[in-house]
Amino acid sequence: MKRTLLSCAIGLLALGNSAQSAVYDVEVLPVNDLAVNAFARSIDESGMVIVTTQNLFNQPIDLTLINFDEPSFTDLLEDAAAAESGNFTDTDYINIINSLRANTANNVTFTQKLAEFRSMTYDGQISSHIRGFDQENVNTDGITFGNQVLARDSLNGSFIVGTSEDVFERLDYVDEDGEDVLFVINDFRIRAFVEVGNTTIPLQSPDLTLNGRSEAYAINSGLQVAGAGMISNDEVVANAIEFCENDEDRGDQPIEACLWRLQYPVSSNAAGILDVTAQMRPIVWTLDADGTVIDTQTYDLLIQPEEDQTGLFEAAALDINDSGIAVGFSDTNIPEATVFSNGETTAILDADEFEITQAIAINNNNWVAGQVSQLFSGIRRSKMFVTNLDASDVVIQEGFFPSSAVTVRDINNNNIVVGEAEFEALANGIRDKHAFMYEIDTDTFTDLNTLIACDAPYLLVDATGINDNNEIVVTARASVNSRNPLGQDVLNDAGEPITVDGAISLKLTPVPNGQPETCEDEESDIPDRQGASSGIMWSLILLLGVAIRRLRA
Repeated sequence: MKRTLLSCAIGLLALGNSAQSAVYDVEVLPVNDLAVNAFARSIDESGMVIVTTQNLFNQPIDLTLINFDEPSFTDLLEDAAAAESGNFTDTDYINIINSLRANTANNVTFTQKLAEFRSMTYDGQISSHIRGFDQENVNTDGITFGNQVLARDSLNGSFIVGTSEDVFERLDYVDEDGEDVLFVINDFRIRAFVEVGNTTIPLQSPDLTLNGRSEAYAINSGLQVAGAGMISNDEVVANAIEFCENDEDRGDQPIEACLWRLQYPVSSNAAGILDVTAQMRPIVWTLDADGTVIDTQTYDLLIQPEEDQTGLFEAAALDINDSGIAVGFSDTNIPEATVFSNGETTAILDADEFEITQAIAINNNNWVAGQVSQLFSGIRRSKMFVTNLDASDVVIQEGFFPSSAVTVRDINNNNIVVGEAEFEALANGIRDKHAFMYEIDTDTFTDLNTLIACDAPYLLVDATGINDNNEIVVTARASVNSRNPLGQDVLNDAGEPITVDGAISLKLTPVPNGQPETCEDEESDIPDRQGASSGIMWSLILLLGVAIRRLRA
């Protein structure tokens, strides 16, 4: 009989705190109870985990940013008077939160913002919010939770790096008719940061037009941060700024709102002006023990564009080892895997042999893992490459089958690479993905699902981080109870919880002398660990996970 692990509805509590297995113990992180979805991001040598949450529960409502004199709004409430005083019925709270989230996604200027994605840490005992550039606000009795914060890496549980929006703040404006108009806006959309304790320190870009644009991806033991920053943009930006600064052209709006709109278009699907004009280059920021920037090294493109060549040329440092060697990509015509070290930019692979590449991770042994594109039946698939900077050999790992797309996430100093790879093609055309572990020294590619308990009620989809204790953090798929913005179970007409596919974060800890369990499907040699269904909704969740990581696989 074919085993189905999730034959009945379960919630996160039913998953338990951990599952015993022969090779890895699995811990379900408590941060999963705080949001609709939780995507694992990284784990450092202290064991601290970074998780990106999607739609936190019990987000605060700022009553000062809600117009209770607007009938089109109050008519939708069960008890408008109670809501105005902060005593929300469950229905009113849920409706207001959903409205604020929709307005935030559509870049509406006049309402409170609630970020869809926020980052958190878990140190083995406590789950904590990563603030980025968020600030305390008396109207929310804490931080605002309005700005998106995407933390990516940490060092010894003390230094956290990533990218954050500026905090959203109220701006009051009196229009030409003498009417009061409310704006809720900020100064910048994408800025790298390092968080040390309760202090967030900006990692600025060389060009600060529209307050600049920068991103941070990794930090090493020498307190060097790898990332990218804007060095220039084109005349389209200058013309747009000039338009906003002209009172007649700008119209009846504050200059701050006009400049804000350049980065936050009306359509949630449209690109901001810096998205299509910013020339991004690799940067390595060096910090002191307090997190203060003491040096900034900007790297050039691998190949310089021709004088008459125009376009958006981009490069970024995505990881850095303790020797200060950073790796990433440089894109003048096509992306190429690149090393950034001692002020020089050099190629990792032979461009004539390997096309469309990028380096994702590097360890202290100078092993580099990344992506390389290959054609299969006319369709490009991303494969993993590994190579050592001190040697010339390049290994291409095909994954679970010849046309399986493989995505690298991290590497540790034990020469183990982790990531996700397509496991099988499903009937609906979607390619299911499994988390993998690749051991360079033995050339062994392993499905992590085969190393946990056979009865584990989840499918390991994406291994995103590994430390030198071989502890791994994974995003898994599980059947969980659908929950509303209050964190309450959503019930059907029979009063039973409605279950959905959800993304949860797990930590895998090696079991000493552990051996894989035998749990094969009787109908095939493939372990039956399908967990929840692989429908369109889960595909969208995975796409969101890829988007927030900003890895150019």
